[in-house]
Amino acid sequence: MYKILIVDDERMIRMGIERTIQWDKLKISQVFTAASAQQAMNIIGEDHPDIMITDINMTEMSGLELVTEIKNRNQNMRIIILTGYERFEYA
Repeated sequence: MYKILIVDDERMIRMGIERTIQWDKLKISQVFTAASAQQAMNIIGEDHPDIMITDINMTEMSGLELVTEIKNRNQNMRIIILTGYERFEYA
């Protein structure tokens, strides 16, 4: 079984992702949520999720900066980046 972390500074998006996906069918045993990159880093340090879904555009630290920080710490994690950002070239 896997653990997943959902990171988005918009509560409705976090809760929507957490509540609409049937995690057990995807072999996900634990779902963590974080409202900021800093909160995500704390969860990663304590709970070691296998997968992270993150928004690309957040206030404190962007999803891209978060991914860079995770990779710099040599975390072996699969990452999915989501965006509602209007300029797709940025993504």
